[in-house]
Amino acid sequence: MTRLYLIRHGQTEWNVEKKMQGKKNSNLTKLGIEQANKLSERLSNENFDYIYSSPLKRAYDTAKIIRGQRNIEIIKDENLQEMGFGVWEGRPPEELKNTYPEQYKNFWEKPHLYEPIDGENFKDFKDRVLKILFSIIQNHKDSQNHKDSQILIVSHTIVILQIMSYFGNRELKSMWEPPVIDPASLTIVEVNDGTHEIILYGDIKHY
Repeated sequence: MTRLYLIRHGQTEWNVEKKMQGKKNSNLTKLGIEQANKLSERLSNENFDYIYSSPLKRAYDTAKIIRGQRNIEIIKDENLQEMGFGVWEGRPPEELKNTYPEQYKNFWEKPHLYEPIDGENFKDFKDRVLKILFSIIQNHKDSQNHKDSQILIVSHTIVILQIMSYFGNRELKSMWEPPVIDPASLTIVEVNDGTHEIILYGDIKHY
């Protein structure tokens, strides 16, 4: 059995400003660091076998906080990066609403109709996210001593939503439906021989 701990990075400066982040970085806020520390405390007794992270600084910084004193390498993988938004990245919401009204509305309200300006489309994004998900599960499916694997994955909102859409058999048009993936939230899925069970989804009881 493989137990996946899916974690979104802590709150960032651009989260506060509601700017689209995508593949550009925005640093963790003081609150974001506190959120990550509280989650680290919650998970302090978990024995992780592997830690994966998006290479983007906000996710990697969160992963380092949660790792704490564990002597485990954090494996960076570009497929865990957030969805790329192209020219939208770093721009305020009001500007995007005015400049790209139809696609901005579609992104948040009708994602199945969203067509990117020059960023990633949902098909390519889904392909890369599921590629790394399947790779992680397969690579750590069974260890030689038949020990169950506990794997920590620190990434981003839409990455986690895509993974959970796969596990929940959810269509793209329903992507933004609850539960919400809050900063430093915890989602746990157990995978075993082609079956899976969702244990937690977007849980934030640690803060």
